[in-house]
Amino acid sequence: FVTGAVEITKDETKPSAVSPAIRAYAKYIKPTGSYEVWQKSANAFNLPGLEIHALGLLAGFGSPLMSRTSTPGCTISYLSPDSGVGKTGSMYAGLSVFGNPYYTSLAEGSATDNALTGRYLAIRNILFGLDEATNIESEILSRLLHRISSGRAKSRMQSSVNAEREIEQGAALIAVMTTNQSLYDKLKQVKKRPDGEI
Repeated sequence: FVTGAVEITKDETKPSAVSPAIRAYAKYIKPTGSYEVWQKSANAFNLPGLEIHALGLLAGFGSPLMSRTSTPGCTISYLSPDSGVGKTGSMYAGLSVFGNPYYTSLAEGSATDNALTGRYLAIRNILFGLDEATNIESEILSRLLHRISSGRAKSRMQSSVNAEREIEQGAALIAVMTTNQSLYDKLKQVKKRPDGEI
């Protein structure tokens, strides 16, 4: 398993070369701070009534296991019209399993369609976090959700030759998104029956 600039095997942990596709992201995937403080914060979710919030944290541990299942990917969407209910905090908890949650998450308006797909494919099995998905164009969100659930990359043509580029490996992960509006409603703006995404 490769995380950031580290390769973890059954027998050892060793430095790993960082792919150019993930170089900017990889610098935020490293242990920092105190494990004891992180553990105390994570255990704060272990209270009655916080089960939904704990799901975000558990998704951070579960995402690397998706490649071992028959399901290529799935999305958890935290929905509430109110702020301050813990949507982003739950997503950050899951992202904190591997790195800095603020810098490893994407926020509305901060990424293009290609950047969302590039990030999803580059991290392969690590939790994908998208804050405020409400503000993303419905068509872009539809394509992203479909790619996550299918685990596939998009096909591209070469720029200098009339030929298809080598197809990138897909990804198998869990995505956690926060939203103030139902993603189902957003998807229905684009398709009458968005069953594939749902």
